Amino acid sequence: VAWGYNYVQARDKWEWRPSYDDEIRSGRWTRVLDAGAGTCSLDAQFRRRGLRDRVLLMAFGFYDCSMARLCAERGSLIWQWDWLRPLPVCRACGFDLVFQAEGVHHTPRVKPGGPGTEGLPLQYLGHGVCDFGGRVADCREPNWARALAHLGAHLACNGTLHLQDKIGKVSRPPRLGADAADRAGDGPEAAEAAFPRCWLDYARAWAEREGMAVVEHRGYCLRSRRRFAADKQPKGTLVVRKAACAVHGKALSEAQSCRVAREQRGPSRPLPQGTGIDGLALRGHRAWAQAGRTLVNGNIVVKL
Repeated sequence: VAWGYNYVQARDKWEWRPSYDDEIRSGRWTRVLDAGAGTCSLDAQFRRRGLRDRVLLMAFGFYDCSMARLCAERGSLIWQWDWLRPLPVCRACGFDLVFQAEGVHHTPRVKPGGPGTEGLPLQYLGHGVCDFGGRVADCREPNWARALAHLGAHLACNGTLHLQDKIGKVSRPPRLGADAADRAGDGPEAAEAAFPRCWLDYARAWAEREGMAVVEHRGYCLRSRRRFAADKQPKGTLVVRKAACAVHGKALSEAQSCRVAREQRGPSRPLPQGTGIDGLALRGHRAWAQAGRTLVNGNIVVKL
């Protein structure tokens, strides 16, 4: 029942902001990346609201083939990818919105000898904390960094990155107990209180280092002994915006930045035969059919 409610029923995504519809209808947003699309519910929402023809949507990420099948039955394109790897799109491909909901908590901890730890000194200290050659941090931090870098690399000028998920596991700062770690004060405790203990802390610090403006920040990394029901777990939201484009060192207005971004992307062209899955995903199932692919009862036949 829960699976059907979360992934099958035709209902709007509560994480979606009404202002995003306005950005698409106004033409300011023309390209959207749905990172961790699941059963393509965002694509279905666009169609119900009459937005699908206004935006080029690229979607990736699902748990298993049952989700991919639901996307096919909806006539939606999706491909499987891991955001711990660079996205398989051109370096200049930028999105006005990178939307991620309910997926960050799947980011795994790094393990000695595991992927992404080659040449990295690593010692597990317990409570979700690792020693990276004298620097103590959450064991998920290297993978958070990779995921954010890969998603942020494809934000267009003035592009928006929307991250929403349950807080998930909260790491305990070293040398402090669980209760002391949740109190901010003076001296050492204040320093340890700044320790990024969940994805929300780290993502905000990353965005600020990248010079992005924080549009919305809700939630906090709370370590609690209380057990929450699956639908009642504390959640966090972070929405950040990339800086505007600049030409010869001069900052541009939002409208100018959008125009520059469109010029950099170039005009849309008909899809030739044999176009790769990444190119097709940007243009939707109608363009796929026009490119010579096959639609069977609304299902897309994908040959990779």
